[in-house]
Amino acid sequence: MEISRGVKRGAMGVLAAFLILASSIFTYAEDGTDSKTVQTAEKTDDSKVVLLSIEDAIEEAIKNSDAVEISNLELETKTIELKEAKNNEKNYRDSDYSPGTVQGIQLGSKFFSTAADYALEEEAIKQKKTVEDIKYSTTNAYYGVLNAKSALDAAIDNLDNSKRSHEIVSKKYELGVVSKSDLLIAQYSLDEAVASMENAQNFYKNATMALDMIIGRPLDTELELTSTYAKEGFSADIKTDIQTAYDSRLDVKQMQHGYELAKLDFETNSVKYTSNTFVYKKKELAAKKAEQSLDDLKLNVEFDIKQKYNEITTKKRNIEIKNAALEKAKEALRLTELSYDAGYKTILDVREARNTLYYAQLGYDSEVSQYNLSIIDYNKAVNIGGN
Repeated sequence: MEISRGVKRGAMGVLAAFLILASSIFTYAEDGTDSKTVQTAEKTDDSKVVLLSIEDAIEEAIKNSDAVEISNLELETKTIELKEAKNNEKNYRDSDYSPGTVQGIQLGSKFFSTAADYALEEEAIKQKKTVEDIKYSTTNAYYGVLNAKSALDAAIDNLDNSKRSHEIVSKKYELGVVSKSDLLIAQYSLDEAVASMENAQNFYKNATMALDMIIGRPLDTELELTSTYAKEGFSADIKTDIQTAYDSRLDVKQMQHGYELAKLDFETNSVKYTSNTFVYKKKELAAKKAEQSLDDLKLNVEFDIKQKYNEITTKKRNIEIKNAALEKAKEALRLTELSYDAGYKTILDVREARNTLYYAQLGYDSEVSQYNLSIIDYNKAVNIGGN
C-alpha cells in the first residue's frame, strides 16, 4: 500500500487534534538507541511490527518528503539564476560599451549577481528550515505516540485498580459490611475505567496512524517505538545566542540583504540622477527605511529569544510542581485505600483519589512535553527563526 505524498499533509491536522489531549513533544537531538536500521519483529499471528527509533522516523520522513524535493529544485533554480546573472555581467564588461542607463550601471556594479547570490543564500537557509520543520513534526508525532502509549498504560493500570477495588467491595457486600451504594459506586468506577481505557486505545491508534502518514508508511503499519523520552537538559548563553540569531536566522538574512540591495540600488541610481531629482530622493529614502526595518527586526529577534528562554525556565519550574503533585497523589491513594480497608474512608474517597492520581500522571507527562517542545522552539528560533 502506497500513500500519496500530498495526503501526508493531512496527517498534521490529525496529529494536532490528537495532541490537544495527549501532547508529548520532545527534542530530537538525543536518542537512547544505537541502531540506525529499521527492524521488524515477528508476531504470533504472522504479521510484522516495525521497530522504529526516532532517528529512523526522521530519516524516513525527510526521504519521503515532497517539501525537500521542491526545496532541492528551488536551490538548483537559484544556482542557475546566479550563473545567469554573472554571465550577463561578464558579457556587459567584455563588450566595452555602456549605454549610460541605470541597468547598465547596475550590470557594471554586479547588482544583479549580488541579488542572485543573496537569493541563493536565503534558499539554502530555507532548505535547512524545511528539514528542521520535518524533524520537528516527526518528533512531535513520534513522542505523541509514546505519550499516547503512556496514557494507555495509565488507563490500563486504572482499570486494574478499579477491578481490584470492585472485587473487594463485592466481597464486603456479600459479607454485609458495606452498603449497596458502595457496590454501585464501585461498579460505576469500573465502567468508567473501561471507557477511559477504550478511549485511550483509540487515541493511541490515531497517534500511530498520524506518525505512519508523516513518515510515508501505510496507515495500518504497526509500530513498536524503540526510543524513549524524558526531561531534556538545557543550558544557554543569551548574549551568544542572540548574536547567533543575528548571523543565521532567515528573517534577519532577508532583511540584511534587502538593506544591502537598497543601498546598492541607491548608489547605482545616484550615478545617473542628481540629488534634486525625485528618483534620487526615493531611492535614498528606500535605503534608510530598509536600515530602520533591520534595526527594528533585530530588536524583535532579541525579544523572541529572551521570551522563549523565560518560557523554558517557567516550564522547568512547573515540572517540579507537577512532579510533587504526582508523588502526593500516589501517596494519597495508598493512604486512602488503607483507610477504606480500615473503615475510615468511603468508596467515593477511593474513587476520587484514583482519579486524582490518573490526571496527575497525565498532567506531569504533558508538562514534560511542553518543556521539551519549548527547548526545540528556542533552538529553532536561535538558528533558523520562524514558527
